[in-house]
Amino acid sequence: MKMLQQLYFGGVLIVGVMYTALTAKVLSYVKIIPKFYREVFVKSLAAVAFSSAVGLSPWIQVKLTGRTKAQFDLAKAEVEKGEVVCLLTTHASYLDALLLYKYIPQWMSRRSRTIASGALRNVPLLGLLCEGCGHIFLAYKKSSDPAKFSLDEQNRRRIREEIASHLAKGNTEGGVLFFAPEGCVNPNPKELLPFRTGGMRIAIDHDSQVWAFVFVNNEVCWPKAAPMGGLPAKIAMDFQPIFPDPKLYKARAIIAMARDEIKAGKRADVRSTHDDDHDAALLAAICREKMQADYDKLTKDLDLLHA
Repeated sequence: MKMLQQLYFGGVLIVGVMYTALTAKVLSYVKIIPKFYREVFVKSLAAVAFSSAVGLSPWIQVKLTGRTKAQFDLAKAEVEKGEVVCLLTTHASYLDALLLYKYIPQWMSRRSRTIASGALRNVPLLGLLCEGCGHIFLAYKKSSDPAKFSLDEQNRRRIREEIASHLAKGNTEGGVLFFAPEGCVNPNPKELLPFRTGGMRIAIDHDSQVWAFVFVNNEVCWPKAAPMGGLPAKIAMDFQPIFPDPKLYKARAIIAMARDEIKAGKRADVRSTHDDDHDAALLAAICREKMQADYDKLTKDLDLLHA
């Protein structure tokens, strides 16, 4: 039965991805349409494709916490005021992206770009889809250490310029940036991986607000080693700012609070691999701490959510 469920889920997903990817390829040649509107259209098609795969598989049960929809409205109000927002997400499965496209509101999809691994570009069809959605790709330098990730200076400069343009104040077509701070699919989702500092540095440099998506049980539906998802699962999803106090929405405010706590002996300091990255390492540790606590609570409340 599980194999049939995976085949069905996979069939619906592949058809949707194929249609979206080919449409993205065709649109890439239609230069008369501004790039932003081409990306919005492709993201809308991707949302339909991903929503269909999940929604037409009733054995995949997804519940959002009661506050999530209200938090979407709150985030929208902040963006409409001109605030820049970095959206962090846990990353335990390839299903994460499908659920984000299915559940985020249209305004968020429209104004967002996603930082993604450059390896996705080489995946047939999916690479075309990601390019059509306007993803910002990271091309890591080769290393003998599989846990080491670094960018060459040319790639780093290109990414910095793309992000700066997207997050520029007054950009009504941008202002929202998605990234997974763990940096890869977590093989043990119950314990979040250490967060990388690169994304945190972006949040600090642009003094963005920091919000987070947390998922529970995505890896049950689509295990890391599985070529296709679609297994039965009860999933939970939550969305909220790292701190509920509006005074602590922004990255620099969070760091200032943490520094005060360190001076008062209420928080342990963190070490950074680079002297100039201390603030980013501190923000990474705080975000991980908060998202881990949310993950643990979601896990505890999972049965209640699905009751």
